[in-house]
Amino acid sequence: VKHVRSPADGTPISLRIGVHTGQCMGGVVGTLTPHYCLFGDMVNSTARHESTGLAGRIQCSSVLYGRLKHFSPLLKNGRGDQYHWTPRGLVQMKGKGECYTYWLERGSEHNIEASPAAIQRLFHEVGMVLAKKKWKKRQYFRRGSVFSNSGENSVVGSDGMTMFDNSSNGTVSEMEQVD
Repeated sequence: VKHVRSPADGTPISLRIGVHTGQCMGGVVGTLTPHYCLFGDMVNSTARHESTGLAGRIQCSSVLYGRLKHFSPLLKNGRGDQYHWTPRGLVQMKGKGECYTYWLERGSEHNIEASPAAIQRLFHEVGMVLAKKKWKKRQYFRRGSVFSNSGENSVVGSDGMTMFDNSSNGTVSEMEQVD
């Protein structure tokens, strides 16, 4: 959480993160602008954990805490916990009442995917990708016609960029990608 920085000026961004576990349903909603959405009480509980959390902290439900403690392969092998937790206590959550929550501090040294060393490696790798200018300069649409047959059936955005072309044979032409 502490490693996220604004791409505009490099100042740290304070994130509030809530985590819960449970059942949910997912699906695509909408026809004009389809979105993938998740539905269920788990989604609502997660949102409540985020909204009652603090900036720069990860607040987890007691259900998630219990499952990660119970199913930890490291604990079963006698090597310790996968994560370092701090009990926060009872928190009043709208529509849920009082819920016992935990702060997720960090991964333990025994957790190869979330240890401090692994997080540093990930931070370095993401920094290298973000430092490259090429990913910022991709153009997905070229101004004007990018198709060999862009006539009346082509869809043009409000900025004059041709997005796709339904030619007379019913196929969709492929866009040219400009690097």
